[in-house]
Amino acid sequence: MVRKQRAKYFILIYLFVGSLGTILLIFAFVRGADILQSALISLGTGLIGSVFTFFFINYLFSLDEMELGDRIDLLLGHLENTDNVSAKKFFKTASADFDTFIQSSAQIDLCGAALGTTIDKNLSSLKDALRKGAKIRVLVMSKEDEVLKMGRARSEDNDVSYFIKKLDITLQNAEYLKKYSMSTLNLKEDAFNIRMLKYPPSYGILDFRGSKTGSIFVEMYVHHVDWGILPAFSIDKKTDPDWYTYFQHQFEAMWSRALPYEYKKNI
Repeated sequence: MVRKQRAKYFILIYLFVGSLGTILLIFAFVRGADILQSALISLGTGLIGSVFTFFFINYLFSLDEMELGDRIDLLLGHLENTDNVSAKKFFKTASADFDTFIQSSAQIDLCGAALGTTIDKNLSSLKDALRKGAKIRVLVMSKEDEVLKMGRARSEDNDVSYFIKKLDITLQNAEYLKKYSMSTLNLKEDAFNIRMLKYPPSYGILDFRGSKTGSIFVEMYVHHVDWGILPAFSIDKKTDPDWYTYFQHQFEAMWSRALPYEYKKNI
């Protein structure tokens, strides 16, 4: 029985008892003065007094009271709303600032078409991560003509110069991070690596893993028309382990098929 239903029943009971007490008082005053009149007055006033007393007590307790049925209704309502989450709450505006995640990661896997802005903006954080012992893997599309043509066919401007410019920035930063990891920090070969895909990926995967934590950011790429907002969403390892594993396996599958980058500078 929910609170509203119970309140209705209590009101009916209070009205019945209060009416009975009032009838007894009226009957007592109509009747002459005798012993029965005194008893009727006592009984009537007692009933009316009980109504006011219990009504007041019930009101005070009902202020902070929530029955099990009310709690269940509230929970079910919350679950129904959760199942119908708005896309605006699910998707996030893609951001190139991942400093907090980089700093707390032991393994960083970055995959994208070019990742020029992402790596360049977070270059200092990636250096700090290498110094702390994190391993970094980067996956981007190759600069081969066929790959650039595929990227151009899907892009908005139908121009490969955009991809070439972004890839040049990424490869320049990759050369720098590789040299920093091996020459400056004297780390092993696997501390930092970059590989080239034979196709432009359909979405970006940014995976930041700690010893027990993990967060993956997935960025959806545009096809021909850019609406001004790049949709992205995040997946937490603890909250959504199945989908986290799915995108992690996607990265591994692409990594295993990609070609190692040939560094131009002496490391």
